[in-house]
Amino acid sequence: MADGLGMPMSNFFGKNALPKSATDKQVRKVFDPERSQAKLRFVLGIPVVAYVFSMVFNGHLPIEFFVFTVLMASTIVGLFLHVVKHPEPNSNRILIGIFHDQIMMTFLLYFAGMQGAPLFFVFTFVTIGNGFRFGVKYLAISGGLAFIGISTLLLFSPHWSHERAIAAGLLINHVSITCYTGFLLRKLKAAQTKLEDMANMDILTGLPNRNSFINKIEATLIQSMREKNTMACIYFDLDGFKAVNDTYGHACGDNVLKTVAESVRAVLRSDDYFSRLGGDEFTIIASTLGSPQEAEKLAARVIRTIESIKSINGNNVCISASIGIVLLSGSEASPAVDSKYVIKAADEAMYRAKRKGKGRYELSDFIEAPSSQAA
Repeated sequence: MADGLGMPMSNFFGKNALPKSATDKQVRKVFDPERSQAKLRFVLGIPVVAYVFSMVFNGHLPIEFFVFTVLMASTIVGLFLHVVKHPEPNSNRILIGIFHDQIMMTFLLYFAGMQGAPLFFVFTFVTIGNGFRFGVKYLAISGGLAFIGISTLLLFSPHWSHERAIAAGLLINHVSITCYTGFLLRKLKAAQTKLEDMANMDILTGLPNRNSFINKIEATLIQSMREKNTMACIYFDLDGFKAVNDTYGHACGDNVLKTVAESVRAVLRSDDYFSRLGGDEFTIIASTLGSPQEAEKLAARVIRTIESIKSINGNNVCISASIGIVLLSGSEASPAVDSKYVIKAADEAMYRAKRKGKGRYELSDFIEAPSSQAA
């Protein structure tokens, strides 16, 4: 289903985040915008077909419309069954559905004249549905086809060419609603992006937060296993931070955290991932190490940078960093090694650094997978 913000709902969970296992069939039904649109088309098709049939059998429409409605109903059912059988996202199939809806309605209203007037709403209804389910691009395509269809009726239909005032009003109404829907979708998409940023960002420092770090470390572990490279998780907190808070207050403590974030970020490499877990705890994910020594050099650089911070808002401060480093080679990794094991190893190494005098780093032994530990 769509998120209602001009993008597929799957974007809430990351690209291609729809579950694919057999046990998740019910979840896939909820997050499948094509299925949702095909179902709506099927539901809308019932009153449309019923209306046309009644007009044919009551003599208000020629018998040829019976064939037309059978073709229309068959296509609707066929598209629905195809989406159910092949639920994987398919942009070509989306376009086929859009063309079907708008072109079929144009033909129906062209030949039905005033008898088809009650079905004019389908143009706009389908357009809005496509926009909310598939995004602004498909809203524009569907709205454009409907515009062409209504314009065709206005110019060439035997009936609507004599009712141009009504048809023009319907055309203006359709364009206005489509444009306003597109405006709302863009506004809502911007709001969604802002909310996602807030959910994944530490407000105080502007760094990624714990949730973002967990997602990043999991992705980095997978990449490390796939590419057989070496990665490091550098985990540190600030020595002397509690004294700053106790002496100068939390406002000064907040400024310390912001200064640390800015200073450390300035000495990291462009592809290092720097985040704040909470309190005075920070992490760095270094995913492109040429050698294990590079992680140690990076940790030493962080320590020097933090120790160089001597004054905050005119207040003298004395802080340092105790760092735990986990090195993980892709050849050693296994699917059982996840963020929990990496964080635990880094945390233990960090506390060893504290016990040995603070303002230093310690390397962690690689934590083996549970299956290996059990053995």
